[in-house]
Amino acid sequence: MKSKKMWVIVIICVMNIYADEWQQTGNLNTGRYVAQAILLDNGKVLITGGNHGGNSCEIYDPSTGTWTYAASMAQARWYHAMVKLQNGKILVIGGDDTLVGMQSLKSCEIYDPNTNTWTLTDSLNRARIEPSAVVLQNGKVLVTGGMDGLTPVPECEIYDPQTGTWSYTSPYPSGRFGHTLTLLPNGNVLSTGGTTLYSGPADTRIYEVSTGTWRTTGELNVKRDHHTATTLDNGKILVVGGM
Repeated sequence: MKSKKMWVIVIICVMNIYADEWQQTGNLNTGRYVAQAILLDNGKVLITGGNHGGNSCEIYDPSTGTWTYAASMAQARWYHAMVKLQNGKILVIGGDDTLVGMQSLKSCEIYDPNTNTWTLTDSLNRARIEPSAVVLQNGKVLVTGGMDGLTPVPECEIYDPQTGTWSYTSPYPSGRFGHTLTLLPNGNVLSTGGTTLYSGPADTRIYEVSTGTWRTTGELNVKRDHHTATTLDNGKILVVGGM
């Protein structure tokens, strides 16, 4: 049986909204996929991990269109989650060890853009590959779903940056991954879609921050997972694509 070749894209393009066209910009130093990228407070972009990326990280400078290596994470990972905390630091959550197949991770790390350093923080209570995460209005972080090995995770957790600790909150009725979390204007969180490995849930749920509980809301018209959810200026949520 012939082995499958795996291609990793390093070419990057940016959209010029004024000219309504795409332009090629600087290439990554390391090709990577299922990495995570996030906008820093200084306008630069941090990208972390990914397959072939290991524990390496890079920073994109839009003023020069170039990538430079940043400090490396302690743990090689892909299929992880990443959010920006209210203090501008970056929290990386769980994922899969790129050096060991299907090795769900509990470990979490914090990146400080001011010092270009990573610090390990409290580990998740439940290891999870491909979790979803969102920063709440109170500065805490809600993490839901993912897989522990091949088992979808129903448990949900809250990270408190003040104490650097994780604690359980109300779980989903069933585990899922490939779903989205969107912060609503009222401070609650909308969860859409996802899959349980066997089917993609059409249901959407709302996490009530004041009570720490989930409630159902209207179903999606189409079952989907690995889609995107974007908040529009009018407060509505646009859900696009997926499987």
